[in-house]
Amino acid sequence: MQYQPQLDFLLRQARKAADIMRLRFRGDFQVYIKPDGSKVTDVDLEISKMWQADRAAEFPESGLYSEESPDKTILPGKDYFVVDELDGTSYFADGQHGFSHQAAYFVPGEGLVIGVLAYPLDDILLYAVHGEGVYLEQNGQTERIEPVRPKGKDELFFGHPARYKGEKYYDLLTALGIPPQRILQTNAMRTLQMARRELDVNIFLMRKIDAWDWAGEKVIVEELGLNHSYLDGAPIHFGQPPREDNPGYLLCPKEYVEWLAR
Repeated sequence: MQYQPQLDFLLRQARKAADIMRLRFRGDFQVYIKPDGSKVTDVDLEISKMWQADRAAEFPESGLYSEESPDKTILPGKDYFVVDELDGTSYFADGQHGFSHQAAYFVPGEGLVIGVLAYPLDDILLYAVHGEGVYLEQNGQTERIEPVRPKGKDELFFGHPARYKGEKYYDLLTALGIPPQRILQTNAMRTLQMARRELDVNIFLMRKIDAWDWAGEKVIVEELGLNHSYLDGAPIHFGQPPREDNPGYLLCPKEYVEWLAR
């Protein structure tokens, strides 16, 4: 398999991050509020320190672009590990299910080539290598996940970010004719739900989502045969910021991009 050393490293890091989260979940840790109003915990920071040390030791020439790493400069022509140490920090801090560890590997000229997600409370690793498929590892057993089969419009299930309390998502989905029974509340588990065919469409009405929040997911979603783009259908590239009037992000079956694009 291409990039086997990087894949092995990402999987080891994901298992270590999952172990840290399981050990500290509903335990003794400190919660801090960052300048942007979001939460960070001692657990996020512990995983970040682990990543910084291990990346420097094993891949010193590669960059690290993560939510909690101190240097977020992206240098042209450099390969990067892109990491969200603890995706869904608010769920973790509140002692609730719905968090993960997300990471990816970027190669200049090729793009994002590996994506890995770890779901600690389910003992699941979901990962993909570009052009080589999606795999799910649970309880020591690994299976290949086949690409998503086509569905009719009336079979699609749509995600709604669980912690968003406004009406704009319901307004959009209602305008599309989506009944309430086909709208699912989502969190950091959404990629696993898509791999399991439980969820088909995620729309994010946000101008910018940081790369660590989508990089690993993007590789997996695309290897499932699905679309992962800006909401208008334009492609997303690591290291390139969205335009100022970006309408949002769209994850869906490719055959429905024209219908759903805004």
